Amino acid sequence: MTASTFRWLLGLSLVVTRSAVASWAYQESVAPADLAVRFGQAVAADVRSDGSVRAVYVGAPNATVHDANGDHPAAGKVYVLTPTGGWHVAATLTPVGTPYSVQDYAHFGTAVAVHAGVVVVGAPEYDFQG
Repeated sequence: MTASTFRWLLGLSLVVTRSAVASWAYQESVAPADLAVRFGQAVAADVRSDGSVRAVYVGAPNATVHDANGDHPAAGKVYVLTPTGGWHVAATLTPVGTPYSVQDYAHFGTAVAVHAGVVVVGAPEYDFQG
């Protein structure tokens, strides 16, 4: 595995801002503390009516989820980033605590959408038959 391939598998999200003159500028890079593979595959921003960003949701569909039943490889996570003095991981979303169990290889976070504070997360390999 080459170094560039390794970086792609771990993932990275870049934060850019747009100025009033319509030019884009790099602000900072964001990556989780754990090695959440494919971090940044899906990204959605929750934007207030004034145009400011409330939060950014970043999918990591190959991340391992840890719960009372052990480790679940590639169950997936969504990281919630907030712009409080720089971009920080404020929360991590997983199916833990929902009516749906965490499943190995469900790839939760493959798709992410948000509107008015409602977040919809795709898990294309989730098996509803159990």
